[in-house]
Amino acid sequence: MTDFAESKPLITIAIPTCNRASLLRGCIDSVLSQSYEKFEILVCDNASTDRTTEMLSEIDDPRLRVVRHEQNIGLMPNWNACITEARGDFIVFVPDDDRIAPWMLERCTDLLTRDPSLVGVVALNDLHLLKDGRRLGPAQSRILPTGIHEGSDILLEYLRGHLSVQMCSLVISTRLLRRIGGFANDWPYAGDTAAWSRIMLMGRAGLVNESCATFAWHDESATSKYPISNRRDSGRRFIATLDTAIDNHVADPVLRTNIKREVRRYIARDMMAAITSCRKSGVSLARMLPRIWQCRREIAHSRMAVGASEFTRFVAIILLPGFVSGIVGRIGQSLRGRACRGSEDYRPNA
Repeated sequence: MTDFAESKPLITIAIPTCNRASLLRGCIDSVLSQSYEKFEILVCDNASTDRTTEMLSEIDDPRLRVVRHEQNIGLMPNWNACITEARGDFIVFVPDDDRIAPWMLERCTDLLTRDPSLVGVVALNDLHLLKDGRRLGPAQSRILPTGIHEGSDILLEYLRGHLSVQMCSLVISTRLLRRIGGFANDWPYAGDTAAWSRIMLMGRAGLVNESCATFAWHDESATSKYPISNRRDSGRRFIATLDTAIDNHVADPVLRTNIKREVRRYIARDMMAAITSCRKSGVSLARMLPRIWQCRREIAHSRMAVGASEFTRFVAIILLPGFVSGIVGRIGQSLRGRACRGSEDYRPNA
């Protein structure tokens, strides 16, 4: 192993954590399994009261560095502390419940070595549904292979639902994250996506079009707890933020228009997911209608954001009992499968 004390790390693996010692150890083990070695592990402990401190003291590796807050400073301020403390030229955020594959850093640094001016590298991630014990593979681009591309092209593929990307599968320029001010402290939902999306508009970026990480989804994850009204407000803020960044960094008027359109469709799909999830959880139609009315602007874009059968299923879930909407969904999937079988352009819904 290279003498870590003699060289500056290219990459900081930032792990924000709080009271999850049992999960944190597995996360660190996944980082230590990397085939690429020139990185540091930065754990920002947000005043944990469990065994986090004791567990970290048991890890004997010079690449591990721990910053502990004496008081809980909040979710996004802890993420921003990672940016402040990072020594690497690039940073990867791996929350304590996520994992990265042993080959992730090697795949990403291959592209960074080819072009050190890249604003970052986007890799893909699996989705681990902890409650169901299921693991879903990533959506992969059919038009962008692994390699170096315009960051705006990668962002467009993500907004269209053709790439599965979370913070744990992103290598982002630390300098550029600092330039944009890091993450907004008052924006815990979608603020991280808005930050890296803005950076993608600043130049060329790498794409590793294969799964290199696993994102955990469960009832205790921060992103699973936000009500529809919060997601709506975050979505509108996301649109406004990206519109400004697009105007600042995209010179081609046609490309500007295309990205702005896809931003709105991306938010529309997110709102559809939030509404259907709420309805499936047992919330009555009478209680749902005021929430749907509040999101009418986003729903207006949803018909353009998805195909006819998917929009029909969305309406069915809202209006009909669960077992009926399930039948409609299965019929829609069957029809899509028949229509798309043999088509080279078919992409499964992300």
